[in-house]
Amino acid sequence: MVWTSRPVRRWSGLAIVGLLLVSWLPRADGATPVTSTSLQSQIRAGVSTKSPGTVLPSPKSVLKGPAWSFVGNTLVTNSCNPRQTPSLISQPKPCSFGNPRAKKTVVLVGASHAGMWMPAFKSMASTDFYQFKAFIYAGCPPLLVDFSSPPFDRDSKYVTATQCATWNANVATAVNALHPDAVIFAGGSQSMTSDPGVLNQWVVGMSAFINSFTVSKKIIIGSTPVLNITTEMAKCVSQNPSNVATCNTTYNSTSNTDVTKLLLDRDVQVAAATGASLVPVISLVCTPTTSATPIGTCPAVINHNLVYVDDNHLTAVFVTYVTPVFRALINIPLKS
Repeated sequence: MVWTSRPVRRWSGLAIVGLLLVSWLPRADGATPVTSTSLQSQIRAGVSTKSPGTVLPSPKSVLKGPAWSFVGNTLVTNSCNPRQTPSLISQPKPCSFGNPRAKKTVVLVGASHAGMWMPAFKSMASTDFYQFKAFIYAGCPPLLVDFSSPPFDRDSKYVTATQCATWNANVATAVNALHPDAVIFAGGSQSMTSDPGVLNQWVVGMSAFINSFTVSKKIIIGSTPVLNITTEMAKCVSQNPSNVATCNTTYNSTSNTDVTKLLLDRDVQVAAATGASLVPVISLVCTPTTSATPIGTCPAVINHNLVYVDDNHLTAVFVTYVTPVFRALINIPLKS
């Protein structure tokens, strides 16, 4: 799987405001919730940290797997998981959280890169009092394209071309019937390369998919980096307990071949083509980039939290940890 990156200028001023907000989500351990300022300090500290001490989740526990259980997609139970219940492919049904009496309904749609944010949305649904419904088909990119041949191979071990195409053709109908207040999308990283033709197919296919939803408020969660290390993050950290900085990754915001940068480019283009609000979240995991310093560094461990399970999925532990800052970002378009 793969992703993209680039500084997003669309509603960038609002993004800055959102990052400065402090969201007082309660922490089970009684600790002060992380803020954008403290998180940025922790990211900078993580860049040079060699011996982080206790890391959660334990890299060794992740390696014992399945990795799925550490990403947050365990919230996609059999009753709403098309990978486990094939009848849902033609008749999608959501995973539902929050108070069913809440008047506002927020829907999340996508594959595993949408599903990894579910711990945050589940918490936010309770805190902000809305119904949260997720339509997640892991391994099936949210595109209207021909999945029967490369470059859109999907997760061919679990999802056939027909299944993915059928789900993507039907899920908008199911969501539109709910008349939600907002629909949130998260793209995938499968088959992303530096080939301009492939990038364009992603933009066209993802835009067509999002445009099939009739709701007026559409939001895209921006991409997080695809790691440029040679092994899965949990394995790398497990093998380098006294020098986890070896497992840090970088991305180049000016390179035309950097996969993370290409994913961020894709996000911007899809947002422009669909009229969706784009919520950049790369600031949750990497140091900032500028034209003068285009290389961003993304630590393997931030404040004792393992950031990635593999090379492209955030851990549920880390998503839960950064939920206050993520909430501040996502609430800007949700409340506008």
